[in-house]
Amino acid sequence: MDWIDPRYVEVDDVSEMTKGKSKDKRKPRVKPFHSQVAAALSQPLDVWSAAYGHALMRLKWPAGCALESTWLWSAVIEEQASVLVRAGVPANKLASLLTESDSSKKPADVEQESLARVIGLMDQSLETLAYQWLDTADSSAHAALGVAAVAWHLAEHAQHPTANWLTQWLQDVVDRVAKYEADDEDAVLCHLVLQCELPLLVCMTTAGSKRVVQAEASKAMDNLALLLERGEDRPYPWLVHGATYLRAAIASVLRSRVLADSLGLRKFFPPQQKALASLLKHAARWTRGDGTAMLGAPQISPRAKSIWEAAVKLSGAPKRLISALSCVGITTERHIDVAALTNSQLPAISHYCDQAGCATMQSDWRHKGSRFAFDFSDNEIFIEALGPKGQPVLSGEWGVHVELNGQREMQLGDWEEVCWFTDKEVDYIEVEAKFGQHAKVQRQAMLFRKERLLVLADALIGTEEGQWQLRSSIPLAHGVRFDAAQKTREGFINLQGGQRCLALPLHLPEWRRQLAPGRFEAVDDQLNVTANTTKSRCVTPVVISLCNRHAKKPFTWRQLTVAENLDVVQRDVAVAYRFQIDKDQWLIYRTLADAARRTALGMHTLSDFFAGRVKNNGDLDTLVEVEAAAEEPAKETAK
Repeated sequence: MDWIDPRYVEVDDVSEMTKGKSKDKRKPRVKPFHSQVAAALSQPLDVWSAAYGHALMRLKWPAGCALESTWLWSAVIEEQASVLVRAGVPANKLASLLTESDSSKKPADVEQESLARVIGLMDQSLETLAYQWLDTADSSAHAALGVAAVAWHLAEHAQHPTANWLTQWLQDVVDRVAKYEADDEDAVLCHLVLQCELPLLVCMTTAGSKRVVQAEASKAMDNLALLLERGEDRPYPWLVHGATYLRAAIASVLRSRVLADSLGLRKFFPPQQKALASLLKHAARWTRGDGTAMLGAPQISPRAKSIWEAAVKLSGAPKRLISALSCVGITTERHIDVAALTNSQLPAISHYCDQAGCATMQSDWRHKGSRFAFDFSDNEIFIEALGPKGQPVLSGEWGVHVELNGQREMQLGDWEEVCWFTDKEVDYIEVEAKFGQHAKVQRQAMLFRKERLLVLADALIGTEEGQWQLRSSIPLAHGVRFDAAQKTREGFINLQGGQRCLALPLHLPEWRRQLAPGRFEAVDDQLNVTANTTKSRCVTPVVISLCNRHAKKPFTWRQLTVAENLDVVQRDVAVAYRFQIDKDQWLIYRTLADAARRTALGMHTLSDFFAGRVKNNGDLDTLVEVEAAAEEPAKETAK
């Protein structure tokens, strides 16, 4: 693909480019790019670093954008902020993003604590860290982010008395870039930094011949085009770790485009614009209503509308994308009436990526609340749920603890997807992992879109009887408070502004005077949901409302009788629950043993799992039904 724009090429270079190729290919007419960089770096540090900084000052950034704003927008989690501050980004700016409101502490104390967290480990010199990051930048997004930040701040680092290592480090960067071979399994940020951003940055700041620079820059832009276009069909490298590096990757694309513009290269072609728009849709799905990133620290990323708007402009500004971004408050378009939009006019609202191990669920683009993020890419599962006015209700690691006869059963592998289903009424995901030699845990998350109800459940499936305990630790968001009812077992999650979310433990009897083999309580900012059994199977479903109105209405729940061939089945075989809020009722059923034809409250099913809405006439409106797998280890299917 030809990225060189003739309008920005000198006449002599155009004539050289149009001439026939040299007969002797072994003797190029110009020095190779690598040699030109080496010649630039052979000068004293203060000389080449001053020229390096001067070149960066000539860059023209989009309106409202600057280099530092791309780093601030990239920092989604504390680890990324720590990398950036060590690489040269001002610590006070990153610290202010990490500062969390806490009425019990003075603002100065909170800011000081945040500053200490951002700075990270200070016992290592920047030289040591820079080389460590360079050594692993081809496989670690964390390291690639650090290398890019150091490279952009070389001029500032060169002013330090101990900066004599920078010349050799930059030369090593060029060598690493030349030898780099992309692995499709690595995070895309590694490819973007080593194949695109760093080559363009070095071209712009150190090389001499415009012809050689533009040829090398064109290769980098070819790589960028390929990465973008692959991302449209295969977004999983962009969405790894719950999309915590997605913003950093898009920011790298933006910086690469700014560099390409300074080198006189063509604008993005339509395929790259379309691919970038697709990635921005993912970014919008992983964004809270205040512009911060889900699964990230609440204050760690500013809204940075200028960054979003610059990226949207690069993508060709498709109307559906602009509308979606306007709905979540990322951009503001005066000609768009958000209230009048329908879901059919907006991108798909929920998304699941099996290879990245993550999913996002939403009720509606037009509302900040009722959103759920789910990341099971590692051994641990991290979740976040947004409630009224987009306030975080749940946030953090959703832990699980399994014991057999007083001994903990350790998790033996990663979580694997069993079933994913989405339609206009419900989003549903189920994953499972093995614990010890005698059990597995199946974990379910389901969002009723219209009702804004979230159902979280862990099911223990054991192979031998004993004294089993299953404890699920649902993380409460920072600053919320859980109040348990006195006479009954429900609780209320209290948010700022007097907002409250209802929580119902379906596996326990409603009234506390009734004995129950389990508990539902708040311990250390977590909702601990516990079940004890002498059998080998049990389940702990919890319903959490993500809107304020449910806590103001009357509610109740019951454990239902499940029958098979006119006989009542035990609770380690199959369970069913009915819960009611105001006049609305729902039914949830799941098997714990082999699936069979069973009934509960007039429901007849052969499925492994069923969730439905009870109509006014008593009939059931099916929301999701998971059929039994035909054979192991085939995945289950939903309909």
